[in-house]
Amino acid sequence: MRGRVDLEAPASRYLDPSLMAGIHVLQGVDASERVTVRQLLSHTSGIADYFEQPRRSGSNVLKDLLREDFAWTLADVLDIAKTEMSPRFAPGAPGKAFYSDTNYQLLGAVIESICGCTYEAALTERIIGPLGLTDTYPFTLETLSSYPTIAPVLYGKAPVAMPRAMASFRADGGIVSNAVEGAAFLEAFMTGRLFDAVHLGDMQKVWRPIFFPLTYGVGMMRFKLPRLFTLWQKVPAMIGHSGASGALLFPCAGAGSPMSRAVSIRSSTGACRST
Repeated sequence: MRGRVDLEAPASRYLDPSLMAGIHVLQGVDASERVTVRQLLSHTSGIADYFEQPRRSGSNVLKDLLREDFAWTLADVLDIAKTEMSPRFAPGAPGKAFYSDTNYQLLGAVIESICGCTYEAALTERIIGPLGLTDTYPFTLETLSSYPTIAPVLYGKAPVAMPRAMASFRADGGIVSNAVEGAAFLEAFMTGRLFDAVHLGDMQKVWRPIFFPLTYGVGMMRFKLPRLFTLWQKVPAMIGHSGASGALLFPCAGAGSPMSRAVSIRSSTGACRST
């Protein structure tokens, strides 16, 4: 798959035309064909977020899940984004970013188109297998029976059972792991074992605000607090990723191994632990 994706190319180059058709129509202007792969990765596409953005009815998928667990498909995601929501801004609008899980659902479809297999198979073949991860796996409808063994998703302090939803996230968060293997992945990611490390510079070249103090690069988050909020101490930025389930994965430079000493993710034993 290396070298087979042009980040500056329209995402429609790699997808069935029906998937991108009508995904970005803002004030009567259809910009669906202008959305690039890079814009999906950097959340600068402006595409609506099927998960947390309110539908025209006022509700959203997250609120619906708090009432009842359910599953969905990519077709469902795109139908919501196309018919019940509006894009936030034009693709690549200067200085703008909006976190949209729809972007990553589409990126999962790009991976499947290029690899000729499911997203989960590609993940296993290219990351989980080569890194020797034995407690890390994509969570799917076929693995629902393992749900009681993984850490619960909390809404506030209350656990929320949503196995069918977790199996539907796929490329925007449908994976189970633990702290040890999360650290192993993080080190491989940051040291060029998974791809040429030169790309890390490109991923961190431009940071756009999502909400204070979070900014987004290309597939990476950055939390950076000004000194006013740190008692005037110089605190390094945290660069990695977090998720709605409470999972976090961030490296901490200067703590032994520079890549794997500040990981906090939901472990498969039902506890959240760090390494």
